[in-house]
Amino acid sequence: MRKHIKKDGTYENKQKTIISNNLLFVGIMAFIFAFMALFGSENILIGISTITAMLMSIWRA
Repeated sequence: MRKHIKKDGTYENKQKTIISNNLLFVGIMAFIFAFMALFGSENILIGISTITAMLMSIWRA
């Protein structure tokens, strides 16, 4: 398996990164579809802005 260097100088497995990014994408899509089912398709933009704000706050911490 190939490894690449992160910005802080540590190595990370490329396969692990791909899997975690795909799981994150599936989680985001599940949140958006659940939000749409609960609040209707006219409020989907609010759901997208909510998940964006949540992701920004997680990555800053």
